[in-house]
Amino acid sequence: LPAYQGNVNPFKKVMSKNTAIMGNLLLNLWQKNKDENGVYTINNLTEIARLMKTSPQELKVYLLCLAGYQYPITKINKETRTLSIYSDKLFYIKFNMRFKEGEDEDSFNNDYRTGTDYISFIRDRFVKSVEITPSVSLIEGLQGKGLGNVLVDDSFVAFSLGLSDLAYKLFCFSSSNRPTFKIGFKKLTSKKYLNLGKQIYGIYDDKGKRIRAGQGKRRILENIKRAFTELLDKGHLKEWEYNEIKDQ
Repeated sequence: LPAYQGNVNPFKKVMSKNTAIMGNLLLNLWQKNKDENGVYTINNLTEIARLMKTSPQELKVYLLCLAGYQYPITKINKETRTLSIYSDKLFYIKFNMRFKEGEDEDSFNNDYRTGTDYISFIRDRFVKSVEITPSVSLIEGLQGKGLGNVLVDDSFVAFSLGLSDLAYKLFCFSSSNRPTFKIGFKKLTSKKYLNLGKQIYGIYDDKGKRIRAGQGKRRILENIKRAFTELLDKGHLKEWEYNEIKDQ
């Protein structure tokens, strides 16, 4: 398990594919099983881990990442001509652990913990339950006030786990009620969608000096083509094509 990080930064800045799949699964389970207070409680980590084809220990790390990850939100109210910029978490998560007799919170320093100051759990202590509540922005998305969400069931999880990272991103992007769509390379690779800008153009410091070279558009485009072919071969897409002239 990762060591405790004594800060309030998100546990991970880039979310892994399996963590993202876990987030989709939690949204589905929350909608089906939330209580009157809007809280979904996991009472058996092993059962959820089995769905994710992982161990309960690794599952707890996924939950840490989901609880610690923050993302920027921009909203416009046209009636009041107000632009709101803020950040939000994906999920609010509480670990309920069972202490041994004679132990209390002061019995454990950071050497016993995994996580950050945002969220952590005590290693080698039984997790009795995990309480989960999606953020307001995610709930609004489910209610049709945002970008919406992807329909999730057991087959979604099994299918997603078998995909490459890039194919999974395209799978989520293309899982909508629209039978066909077109999108340009620049828009598809932007932060809003695949977020591949750093892989294409490299990483720059605050002064605009490149500190790490990118792979270039040609290589990333070939990766995207392979990911689309993967979704085609696995039956998710009927067809796809790249228009070189329009770059879409």
